[in-house]
Amino acid sequence: MIQSRYPTDSRSPVGSPGFRRLVNTAVVAATLAVGLGGSSLSFAGPSQEPAGRLTCTDPRAFHDGDTFTCGHEAGFVRVRVAGIDAPETGQGFWRVSRDLLRKRAIPGTVVDCYKVDAYERQVCRVASPTGADIPLELVQTGLAWHSRKYAFEQQPEERERYEAAEALARERELGLWSQSDPQEPTECRALRKQRQKCR
Repeated sequence: MIQSRYPTDSRSPVGSPGFRRLVNTAVVAATLAVGLGGSSLSFAGPSQEPAGRLTCTDPRAFHDGDTFTCGHEAGFVRVRVAGIDAPETGQGFWRVSRDLLRKRAIPGTVVDCYKVDAYERQVCRVASPTGADIPLELVQTGLAWHSRKYAFEQQPEERERYEAAEALARERELGLWSQSDPQEPTECRALRKQRQKCR
């Protein structure tokens, strides 16, 4: 127990047992604060680093067409597929999009993770065991948008392939482009933050 250095004369308010308990409590609290670097108590873990290149031996938990969990030899990472934006849950074609990702991202799928997003997901390029570009196929079949917001993260040739794939899917009215006015996932997310419905 940390001892107070104040007088113990019971005739003085400073030396009263109650005052000593108050001082001891304050000293302990101050010691904890110093030990924590002067910050408030927090249970938040350290920020993640990009996972790099991983081989998924156990792909699972497919949330939609651009999010799943990659089980690998050292554990699990939550993957946000780079280059695309797939329909949010409940939007048109979201299940079809998710099911195609699940069908393609089988054991042996390789993810190349280069950053961590605001939701602590690993943002990764995703290739099938044979080297096929899985998110590109989702764009080609009209089951995802090319993510123009983050197109600057792609190599020029890669960006051109994705842009051309979306343009062709639109022209052929494939997948979500068969709808009269498909709503982009970014708009859907914004509406849901306001507790409004999206389509």
